[in-house]
Amino acid sequence: MSGRTLPAQFKPYVKGWWGHILWLNSHFFIGIIGIFLPALIASGLIGLNQTKIVALAAAVISGLQSFLRCDARADRYHAAWRKINAARLRFENDENYPLSEVITAYENGERLIESAFMPVRLPSSETEPSGP
Repeated sequence: MSGRTLPAQFKPYVKGWWGHILWLNSHFFIGIIGIFLPALIASGLIGLNQTKIVALAAAVISGLQSFLRCDARADRYHAAWRKINAARLRFENDENYPLSEVITAYENGERLIESAFMPVRLPSSETEPSGP
């Protein structure tokens, strides 16, 4: 064991990227609510006026689930955290592991996180092959 420590500027990222738990919890919370509300409507346990309100809430929850993409964001944060944490462990325990590899892991992790926030791009008709 070498006893080296990661430079201070990397420590907030190792800890901060673990914040993906917020996205993961949001994914499960919204998903559970998205299952519960339609089941409540289907059960007939609520009156007609409440059914409209609950149906609206179910539609909003369903839209939020798609729009926020909490599952993809949580996955990307977790993958980024694993990359930099693995690089941190190697750096701290292997004297031959260069700091440049930790920087590369950080950059790769940032790209992963960034890709979770990019909008989905559909292919344009200009790039599609033309027919015969």
